[in-house]
Amino acid sequence: MAAADSLSEIPTEELLRAYHPTTRIHRPISGTGSVWEISKAAHVLGWSPRHSWRADDHG
Repeated sequence: MAAADSLSEIPTEELLRAYHPTTRIHRPISGTGSVWEISKAAHVLGWSPRHSWRADDHG
């Protein structure tokens, strides 16, 4: 399982294109979303991240 978002302020797809240009992107990644697909964890296990890396989302 993974966080729903990355630590970077730069959009994830932009980072992938700049630093891992040979990586195939199989699905759109919105904003700073995670490169890991975590929707199955929510569907099968009822799990979702409680916190975000974003400073304003910590609680």
